[in-house]
Amino acid sequence: MPSTINDVAKLANVSITTVSRVINDNYPVNRETKARVLKAVEELNYKPNMMARSLITKKTSVIGIVVPGLTNLFFPTIVEAIEKNLKKACYTIFLGNCYGNSSEEIKIIEDMNQRSVDGIIIID
Repeated sequence: MPSTINDVAKLANVSITTVSRVINDNYPVNRETKARVLKAVEELNYKPNMMARSLITKKTSVIGIVVPGLTNLFFPTIVEAIEKNLKKACYTIFLGNCYGNSSEEIKIIEDMNQRSVDGIIIID
């Protein structure tokens, strides 16, 4: 089972708030305290829960891409270039193939909206 922010806080003997401040680097934290937290993060191999983080930040770091098909080599090439650039900005993609069907395209877009993607790119 993956370690939690609570586990890191216990091991470092600090509050959850302090762990959050160290991980997000958004408030000053005493140097020794920061070192203890980072050591606990490393020992526990802690990785922040992206779903929990997105609830707080209202940002998923996911961009939806809708394509009419993947059999035409033009579209995979475009998607690959988009993904490469999005990765540089720490985004991942959610790819939807509508097979050239407009009602399927609408379903995919609605699904992406329900999953709170940060943006949608529609390739037509």
